[in-house]
Amino acid sequence: MRRTAPAIANPAAVGYVKTVTDESRPRSLSPAVSYALCAALGLALFVPRLGSFGFWDPYEVRLADAARTLATGDGTLAQATQIISRPPATVALISAGFKAFGVGELGGRLPIALVSVLAVLACFYAGSSLIRRRGALLGSFVLATTPAFLLGARQLTTNAPLILATSLAVGGLARLSWPPEGSPSWMRPVDALLAAGGLILGYFSGALLLGVVAPLAAVAVALAITTPSRDRVPFALALGAAVVALLVVAFRAWAHGQGYSAVLGGMPHPFLNSAVFTNALKQIGFGLFPWIALLPMAGIHALSSTTSDSEPDARDLFGRVVCVAWFVSIYCTGVLESAAVQDVLIPAAPPVLLLVGLYLDDVLDSPELQPYAALTVALGAIIIGRDFYVFPEYYVGAHMLEAIRWPGPLASMPYVMVGYAAFFGGVIGLALGVPIAPASATDAQRRKTRIILVGGAVAATLAMALVTAFWVVPQCSKHLSSKELYGKSKQLDPTAPIGQYHFNASGASYYTGGKVPAQLPSLEEMFKFLARPEHVFVMAGAEELPAVDQYSKQHAAHYFVIDDSSTRYLMLSNKLGPGETDLNPLKRFISDKPPAISHPIDISFDGKVQLVGYDVPPSVAPRQDFKLRLYFKVIQPLGGNYKIFVHVDGAGTRINGDHVPLDGKFPTNYWVPGTYVTDEHTIRPSDNNTGSAPNGGYYQIYMGMYQGAERLKVVNGPSDGDNRARVGGIQIR
Repeated sequence: MRRTAPAIANPAAVGYVKTVTDESRPRSLSPAVSYALCAALGLALFVPRLGSFGFWDPYEVRLADAARTLATGDGTLAQATQIISRPPATVALISAGFKAFGVGELGGRLPIALVSVLAVLACFYAGSSLIRRRGALLGSFVLATTPAFLLGARQLTTNAPLILATSLAVGGLARLSWPPEGSPSWMRPVDALLAAGGLILGYFSGALLLGVVAPLAAVAVALAITTPSRDRVPFALALGAAVVALLVVAFRAWAHGQGYSAVLGGMPHPFLNSAVFTNALKQIGFGLFPWIALLPMAGIHALSSTTSDSEPDARDLFGRVVCVAWFVSIYCTGVLESAAVQDVLIPAAPPVLLLVGLYLDDVLDSPELQPYAALTVALGAIIIGRDFYVFPEYYVGAHMLEAIRWPGPLASMPYVMVGYAAFFGGVIGLALGVPIAPASATDAQRRKTRIILVGGAVAATLAMALVTAFWVVPQCSKHLSSKELYGKSKQLDPTAPIGQYHFNASGASYYTGGKVPAQLPSLEEMFKFLARPEHVFVMAGAEELPAVDQYSKQHAAHYFVIDDSSTRYLMLSNKLGPGETDLNPLKRFISDKPPAISHPIDISFDGKVQLVGYDVPPSVAPRQDFKLRLYFKVIQPLGGNYKIFVHVDGAGTRINGDHVPLDGKFPTNYWVPGTYVTDEHTIRPSDNNTGSAPNGGYYQIYMGMYQGAERLKVVNGPSDGDNRARVGGIQIR
């Protein structure tokens, strides 16, 4: 099939490109090799170490609980579907995995991972019938590495079955309605079977609107817009009539339904104002980062239908319109589902990424520069990267409908995201709009330079996917799941009784080894449990440690922190085993005896707390981090949760060091009179001064304590008259 991509008089201005014909381009990979590459990538990213990290997503645990009920024979598929109030395909897959491989992470996740591999293959199947093979391969490759799809492929919270279903349905219907040139006749029944299978799977994974109506509407609209011959009009009319009939069925189910509706895949309700049409854009933008930055230019490119020197190939035009209509129909039905039934993960990844693949495929064949497109893509990638810097939980939770609590130890991840976004935007920007090759270079050399740059962006995407799958997600599990805590308790003493105090861990029942932990509703009950003569463990929320420690001091009760590796949970015990040490972080910060202080001082805040000293290095280099230790003696209960502000003032812009005392491990409302509290905080000049280094010279350090807009009064000791205590200084040079 000869094919030219559209162009206009000034293609560089708006991002349209004119490409060479298929006969003059390098030979593409064969379909068999392309499918093999997609399968190999999916298996490498989705399958390894599935059982090595615990359940940490609350909705993942809901799915696991429903599937376990089905796998153990304690309920039916209909009952399991009612539990999750979602279509049954995903829970049926998980249940099958539990039956085959045991109830656990590997058993539940392996079927999801394999279906995700099939979804990548289905994306290529659909794409290769709509656009050129290289573009379809690029779009399918990128699909496997995007945050939402990658994370969903390795957890139970996924829409991979729906992506598989819609890709098969659209690809099969498109081939049936307008077979690609050179398609063998024996593929017709295969395409029909795949289309029918996709629609059936779509109903059981996305209900009527997303799973059936959207694929039918995509192909029907494309046929209505592009078909030049009467022989395809009946097919278009049949698909259109089916869409209308199914929409009537969906409306009747919504208008008259009570309780769970299998037709709509949830519990219908009146339209909610909160289901705004643009809400799903945020979901798609974060989930398909960073390639989503190319979508505006890719959409413009796909819809350009005229060329200055030849008419576009009709079948090619049909394929491009199918991709656009596919995205529009999926988006509209997804918004309707969210408004009338429940929030959904819209399976828009295949059409979006195939449009991106189509665009890049044509760009790689063109030596023309597109500075406007380069600027648009680079800015888009950097803007989303900035959002990830502020809200890193959106990256790891891209496959979820609810935000997670971001684990503290992954504090470097926002910087990684900004760097990744800047690299991607820069490389793609260079490829699209900057003349890297010398002026004497041939068009072939310019195209080769562009291929290398785009290849660099693809390589960076793969590297980020590997980091996400094999480092970021396990770290999230470590801090948000109870798997490691229960694993350590079995290792230390498998026979020890276990209690739980304010331990809201997702999936804890999968790690207790059949034990039923004692529920300890109060501190009194918890310390009674710890007072038992045998070795016992207590799982508790990390935020409960201040109350536990205060109760311990007031009642002369003892406890030990055996594991504090998680930012969300702690494991306590009444005994220390051989080689074990007490990991209680408060023992470093809280004492009944005065600490060793390098710089003693006497400053009183409202007569309630006394600053008795501080430690700070005498000098640091510009932009160098340094630690400030503040030593307090508690005189009276503070009666509130105060924060500490730190102002480092000098010749340059102020360096701020405001923070919660003790990183939130011991809020001031738990401070006990007569005790000494050590607060240690790292001051980071690089995070201040709008990114510039502070000027050299002497900087005075001021600090104080505040709650809301009110500061504690400095009633004794050096201050500036504005309730800021003067606590020494530091030389920056």
